[in-house]
Amino acid sequence: YGEEASNDVWSYLPNLQDLMMDDNFVIATTGLPSQMKSLESIQKLSVSYNLLQGVLDGEIIGNMQRLSHLEVESNYISGELPVELGTLPDLVYFYIRRNSLSFNLNKLIVPNRFPKIFALWLDSNPITGTIPSEIGTLTTLTSFSLTNATLTGKIPSEMGNLAKMKRCWL
Repeated sequence: YGEEASNDVWSYLPNLQDLMMDDNFVIATTGLPSQMKSLESIQKLSVSYNLLQGVLDGEIIGNMQRLSHLEVESNYISGELPVELGTLPDLVYFYIRRNSLSFNLNKLIVPNRFPKIFALWLDSNPITGTIPSEIGTLTTLTSFSLTNATLTGKIPSEMGNLAKMKRCWL
């Protein structure tokens, strides 16, 4: 299923909660296919290892307020992260590694964002900034990956507040 499909299959699935479409050669030049904005009940969305290009549309992400698992790993997504990601109250797993998303880490990790985050994999994107001291407020964070980024500065001592951390790649 790609953006060129003439039928909007997603509008017929208003109660869909889990969608796993990894390694399916899904093609879209607009990030997530625009028809996915009707997936308002979705909790788990995994579209890794496909051929998704373009930006992540904030309107689509903003409609997915029940989302707990978002995985768009190893695609061709570019541009900035939509601010609507910060409005997802139940986001636990967030995997966006191996894309071309450019963002400043200091603007992504801010107080009261990602209150339930368990896994945050951002690596292999052109990320700038520093690891902010606010990282220490993500007390549910257990797995964190930030390799292959162009960060500056020191590792903040507040990372010591991450008592549940089991895996960390910097």
